[in-house]
Amino acid sequence: GWSQAEPTRKALREVTGKRGIVFGRSTFPSAGYFEGHWLGDNTAKWDHLHKSIIGMLDFGLFGMPYVGADICGFFYDAWPELCQRWMLLGAFYPFSRNHNWVLGAPQHPTHWDGAIADAARDALQTRYTFL
Repeated sequence: GWSQAEPTRKALREVTGKRGIVFGRSTFPSAGYFEGHWLGDNTAKWDHLHKSIIGMLDFGLFGMPYVGADICGFFYDAWPELCQRWMLLGAFYPFSRNHNWVLGAPQHPTHWDGAIADAARDALQTRYTFL
């Protein structure tokens, strides 16, 4: 984790001349200074939505404040109610992204009916108001 994060961040800055964002799944104490953390492959299940909250809080305690989970789950296909709830929660993850595997069914906000897309839009607008 840390031995990859620091040189990657340094190389990114040297190559681009700008600040960049580095994410990792492997971590080590103090790696939060150099990278954000992705909680890893999860599944489209209610318990993984709940566990993502615990993961966010844990990694904040570990000194990694920029952390996120795959909204709506990475493996298995999400259903409308789960994905809507997860998008509402995930809008407030420090690292917020809706992501699934290549063989998974679409789960982006516009894939669902208008009410789900509207709810996701409202949550993201609230997020960006806070930022």
